[in-house]
Amino acid sequence: TTATNKNIRTIITSSKTATVTITEGSDSLALIGAKLGTVNESVGSVYGLVPVLYATSTDPAPIQEVLDATNIPSRLVRSLGPEYMFGLYVYAINGPFLILKDTFFQNAFSGMLEWEKDMANDLLPLIKASHRNESELKTGTHTFQDQVISNVDARVLKDGSGKTILVYGFPNSETIVIATDQDTLKYVLEELLTVKTVQ
Repeated sequence: TTATNKNIRTIITSSKTATVTITEGSDSLALIGAKLGTVNESVGSVYGLVPVLYATSTDPAPIQEVLDATNIPSRLVRSLGPEYMFGLYVYAINGPFLILKDTFFQNAFSGMLEWEKDMANDLLPLIKASHRNESELKTGTHTFQDQVISNVDARVLKDGSGKTILVYGFPNSETIVIATDQDTLKYVLEELLTVKTVQ
């Protein structure tokens, strides 16, 4: 079930926010990916999605629970703060993204590098929400490559045809942004910069 709620705080501004209820033992990312895959918003808008433990709640479920079914390295999980955001940026494609806050940069950085070998499989529901043709998703032995995006050192994973299907970067030492395409990453990085300047 989905509730649209104006009182939900998100890390970057979103045109619309909704919640998705995750239950113990459910595949949280599959539920989140399915919800993001059905979003039909206008180009340029941002849709924020908050995983909650109860249908009536607006408090985000702990990120550790949301990522419970993944192979995310434990040192990365331990370095994550409570604040995070799942969202979708509508541009050339529907681009899901995840903003994580970390409390210990060294562990977060090495944890992300360690997660690279499993990240595409773990985040497949998000990738599928923007790249619907599954045959494109045979990542095989492709590895992440370094690339600079909006002055941020990013790591990019491409599919067999050279299309970006996952990209992540650290805009600062306490923030990690993961997205399924480069336009989305650029947008989120720029928004985070604006948020920081305003505060």
